[in-house]
Amino acid sequence: MNVRVFSLIVAAGLALGVPLAAVAADPMPEWQKYSWDIPLEFGEYIAVPGGDSVNLGALAIGVTPDSRNTLGGAIYHYGADGKMIVQGINGTLTRRSDRTLLADGIIARGPLTSYDLGNGPCRTCPPGNATATPTSENITWEWTGPRAGTLTLNGVTQKMVHAFSGPPLVAPVDLSGEWLMVVRGDSDLGGRFHGESVFRVKLHKVTESRSYRVVKNPYPGHQPWPFDQLPTPGARLYDVLCLEAQCPFVPLTFPTSPPSGTTREYSLWLNDGSSGRLLAVDLLNGQRTVTNFGFEYPRIYATAQYVVGRADLRPVAGLPDQGLTEFSMQRIAPQTLDGSFRNPPCGPEQPPYPLCNPWNGGMN
Repeated sequence: MNVRVFSLIVAAGLALGVPLAAVAADPMPEWQKYSWDIPLEFGEYIAVPGGDSVNLGALAIGVTPDSRNTLGGAIYHYGADGKMIVQGINGTLTRRSDRTLLADGIIARGPLTSYDLGNGPCRTCPPGNATATPTSENITWEWTGPRAGTLTLNGVTQKMVHAFSGPPLVAPVDLSGEWLMVVRGDSDLGGRFHGESVFRVKLHKVTESRSYRVVKNPYPGHQPWPFDQLPTPGARLYDVLCLEAQCPFVPLTFPTSPPSGTTREYSLWLNDGSSGRLLAVDLLNGQRTVTNFGFEYPRIYATAQYVVGRADLRPVAGLPDQGLTEFSMQRIAPQTLDGSFRNPPCGPEQPPYPLCNPWNGGMN
């Protein structure tokens, strides 16, 4: 490969490598915690077009980029006279644990306090004594995807979607292009293992219609994974291609080669909220087939420039639940790692010049 590889990740959070010192059984040891937060889009959110019959208003929301996780922004709606009413909002963002996220699909949430704004200065007036009076409204905002959420106001809930360029435009995310992918895996099943890898991958948008079927073939000691992992109706599909000698998608989806005589695809799909899955798809008898091995296929959470993937390790029956698999992808330009800006590789045919780069010779 043309990038540094530390070790090879294997399926469902198990890593092949040198076992480290065994650690005590712990529901969530420090080393098992996820490294990368799921990305969230900040800015304007509007009601899902053609969706909810209620109209709680639109939302402009952000969060402080520090440990305070303070939510702030504005909520705006129209009064009976047709004039816009703007209220200030603030609160604190709380990220859910991965297990609670699996259960209800809520990535993060924040109860919000709204403020009626008054006595503000007009554009040509001198500064006045502007007021912000807390209201008694009960408001909660929840992210259900990197760019989707629900707004609940006094017990009434409305689905919302992020608007890239402001209402009424709701532009889709296009992940086509090259990405730098960092993969991490940890486990403590029979000894602690850790692995990390770095790869280049390419995503290609699928424009044709595709259909899938599921075959259940769980790993010994496992039950089939209970949640549906196939693309949702209207999901955007991408073919995922490896640009390195070793492909990370085999161990990320399960450490088996495709059945003899078949072709394997790696596909990524996203729903309108930019959440989805990474799947290993085998072409069997002309049908695209996804095998349910009893492990979770990685969940995908994406923005235009950043993707996070997570897979939950379901243990063999009776063993403690110890392990994780995750990866982070950042968009790169095609020329970023194509070799044109690298130092010469070191090797028998190359004198060991001070500028030679030992990683350019390739590692497998």
